[in-house]
Amino acid sequence: MAELAKSAYNLPCPEPLASIFEAAGVGAPVREHRFHQERKWRWDFAWPGEKIALEIHGGIWQSGRHSRGKGQLADWEKMNMGQLMGWIVLQAGTAQLANGAVVALVQSAFTARSLNRL
Repeated sequence: MAELAKSAYNLPCPEPLASIFEAAGVGAPVREHRFHQERKWRWDFAWPGEKIALEIHGGIWQSGRHSRGKGQLADWEKMNMGQLMGWIVLQAGTAQLANGAVVALVQSAFTARSLNRL
């Protein structure tokens, strides 16, 4: 995957978000991680070593990209391919990111991933 690393990909997670995830025991995610060799698909936030991805969907109440037909179909294609490639793909809205609910979701994904390795 080294050939996928470009300046626009694999960015450090911004503070204070990185600190929140580190305090939760899962470490800071990588931002804009490109996960597919041929497509330009990227995860909003990812823990590549564990193959855990977090997609934050904004604009869902304002007819944003994720709530219109074409955008929804494209999102499903991306999510399905990621899951077929072995990723745990989590999805949340900006409200869940703001209120901290997404932290528990990510922690659960790490727990599920570790249980599957036993």
